[in-house]
Amino acid sequence: MELSSRIEYALMALMELAAARQRGASLSLSEIARRQVIPDRYLEKILANLRLSGIVQSQRGARGGYILTRSPQQITLPEIIRSLSLTHGGPVDARNDLSNPMTLERQLLHEIWQEVRQEHQEVLEQYTLADICQRRDTTHPSNPMYYI
Repeated sequence: MELSSRIEYALMALMELAAARQRGASLSLSEIARRQVIPDRYLEKILANLRLSGIVQSQRGARGGYILTRSPQQITLPEIIRSLSLTHGGPVDARNDLSNPMTLERQLLHEIWQEVRQEHQEVLEQYTLADICQRRDTTHPSNPMYYI
C-alpha cells in the first residue's frame, strides 16, 4: 500500500493546523501551502474535503483561516483518509463487474485483499493526528538547544 500525495498533503496541512491550535491561531490556506510546499489549488481541494467531513473549519475575516474542529487526539488516520475520498466515490469492486466473471482464483485474491485491508485498517486505527505530531516533535524539535 502506498501513501498517496493527497493523503500526505492532508496530513502535512493538519500537522500545521495542530501546531497553530496550540498557539490559539488559525492559518490561511496560502500560509499552510507555503510552509509545507503544497500547491495552493491542490491544498484548496484537500481542505474542502476536510471541511466537509468536519475535521477543519474555515473562518472568514482579517484573522480568518483554517482551524481544527477538535483536538488532534480525537482525529484518527482512517477518518482523515475517508474524508479525502468523499468526492472520489471509492474503489471499483471487480466482483460487481459483469464483464469479469468471478473465478475461484479471483475469489481467493479478493479474500486475501480483504484481509490486507482489514490489517491495514487496524494499524491505521492505532494512530491519531496527535501521535503523528508527537513523533514529529520528538524527532525534530522546533527549538533546538545550541551549546557554545
